[in-house]
Amino acid sequence: MGLRLLRLLLPVLVVVAAVLGARWMLDNRPEAKPRSRTPTAPLVEVVEIPFGPLTLTAQAMGTVLPALALDLTAQVSGRVVELGAGFEPGGMVKKGEVLLRIDPRDYELAVRQAEAEVARAESELQLEAGRRLVARQEFELAGAGANEEEKRLMLRAPQQAGLQASLEAARARLDRARLDLSRTTLTAPFNAVVMERRVAPGAMVTAAGVLARLAGTDAFWVEAVLPVADLARLRRPGAGLEKSAVRVSDNAAWGEGFFRRGQVERLLPGLEEQGRMARLLVRVENPLDLAGSGRLLLLGSYVQVEIEGNALERAAAVPRQFFRDRDTLWVLDKEGKLAIRQPEISHRGREEMIICSGIEPGERLVTTDLVGPVDGMLVRLAESEQDGA
Repeated sequence: MGLRLLRLLLPVLVVVAAVLGARWMLDNRPEAKPRSRTPTAPLVEVVEIPFGPLTLTAQAMGTVLPALALDLTAQVSGRVVELGAGFEPGGMVKKGEVLLRIDPRDYELAVRQAEAEVARAESELQLEAGRRLVARQEFELAGAGANEEEKRLMLRAPQQAGLQASLEAARARLDRARLDLSRTTLTAPFNAVVMERRVAPGAMVTAAGVLARLAGTDAFWVEAVLPVADLARLRRPGAGLEKSAVRVSDNAAWGEGFFRRGQVERLLPGLEEQGRMARLLVRVENPLDLAGSGRLLLLGSYVQVEIEGNALERAAAVPRQFFRDRDTLWVLDKEGKLAIRQPEISHRGREEMIICSGIEPGERLVTTDLVGPVDGMLVRLAESEQDGA
């Protein structure tokens, strides 16, 4: 009986002991003491914004146009008997080079005929000089009582004037015939490229008929369009100032980093119709790259233009992405604190703005976005943390 009772009570005693032990452990468990939190300054990245002399620039897009262009026309009619070697589409011709010749035979005959008329008129005038000599002798013998009008008639003055006029008219016809003969040869009026040719050997041409279109090769225009507000960055063309230098780029044709130099010639008086943009004419010398560098400027190309503008004694260019609400900047001052500044903005561009104040020597611009920034709050430099690690 005793052994059986012990077997029944032993599990109960074990459970009771376990419950009492667990309760004792709960009552005597260690308590965690809360730690005091110290505020942590946020990490920020900064960049240097150097102030100093700065030359403003304006970005624009432009279309390449011919600076000199004309429709070549004939001044006389006839059949084309010869074309110049370079007189073909895309051909390069020098000033004074022969482009085409019109059959000159009819005009040579006209010159010979006019020369004969001049010779006849000169002969008639010489014969009249002899007649006047005889008339003068007769007047000296019998014209003592004649008045001035009678004396003029007796000395054959009207006959001499008529023959002199006939001689001048004959000479004028000779000059005109020689001029027409010279016009049977058409030459290039300037260094040019043949844009289009509308005539072939053997074709009949008429006066004022368009034979070809030429564009000058010494220089091309680039008509650049830019916002009217950007004109404040530039020196005004034609105001007695040095013309602004220009870089013309064609990334599609030349690749990145290559450009041609030009200069602003003038500001056009009217705005561009679609975007109401200002228009500038930029002159680029040797556009077809006759020296062979590979950067030729083709008519009709759409190119990028960077125009050099006014020079500022002390300024800095700040990317637009670093400006905050109401055109403010976040600056890391010399004490390592955040300073919210309102700089003086002198020019506003599409990608950057030019400031003349707002950052003192030794201060840097904060580029990191912060939640709830407060003027004077402590910040830590991300680059200092990396150096310490």
